[in-house]
Amino acid sequence: MKLYWNVIIRKKYEIDLINFLLYIAIAHNIEYDLGEYRPSFSSKALPSRNMIIINTNYYKAKELPFVIGHEIAHIVHQDDIAICTDPNAKRPCEDTANVYSVEFIHAYAKIYGKSNFITPTAFLNYYDIPDKMYKYSTKFFNY
Repeated sequence: MKLYWNVIIRKKYEIDLINFLLYIAIAHNIEYDLGEYRPSFSSKALPSRNMIIINTNYYKAKELPFVIGHEIAHIVHQDDIAICTDPNAKRPCEDTANVYSVEFIHAYAKIYGKSNFITPTAFLNYYDIPDKMYKYSTKFFNY
């Protein structure tokens, strides 16, 4: 799947990470709804509607950029959300969405000169990426 970075790279001014991710959504014709729902409501991807619903009141507020990237990835890949969320199924689409979210955040770090982290842990901590992504993030550090 080709991702459209050119829309974002042409911007000559710095934008925050959430807006960067929303530009990715726009570049892929993904609609989004940013709403304040109950803290336990998980953000959702609706591939059939080419839309994501993002809970800005999520109880893990610091992870919001990671969550946005994750939901965008589900739409880009046209994941079958019923399979992704089935607790009895293997969850490769969830893993793939997590990986793409880290890729989006890493692209932001590179574009805006914030990629001089010495360790994967520093990168994950700076962007509030869940620790479960440590193993994947080592690829950016030649580990």
